[in-house]
Amino acid sequence: MMRRVRYAGGEFLTTDEIASVLLRLAWGVSVNGGAEIVEVPIAAPGPPASREVAQLIINASSEFLSLPAPWDEEEPDFSGEAMMLQMLPAYPRTVAVAVPAKPTPPPQDGWDPEFGDW
Repeated sequence: MMRRVRYAGGEFLTTDEIASVLLRLAWGVSVNGGAEIVEVPIAAPGPPASREVAQLIINASSEFLSLPAPWDEEEPDFSGEAMMLQMLPAYPRTVAVAVPAKPTPPPQDGWDPEFGDW
């Protein structure tokens, strides 16, 4: 599926994967502050379909809109570019959080293995 992304008064066509990564990156930048300059692969209808690059500055005030777009040609493979965008420091990552085990009550006999005999 292709997506039409609107940004800064313009718009471009890209893959669903790139649009999703771009939106997530924009969220990460807004959470972390600062800015990122990125190059995003875009598709231009053919014949033959051409592959271009859009250059964007993303900061906390960036506003993106991603909409489904009709596309009659073969969807381009931008997976390598998506992976490169995901490697940017501002891209949010899922962090495994250790959840402490439910504490077990001390045994009824008065001995607690953590503190020794009472």
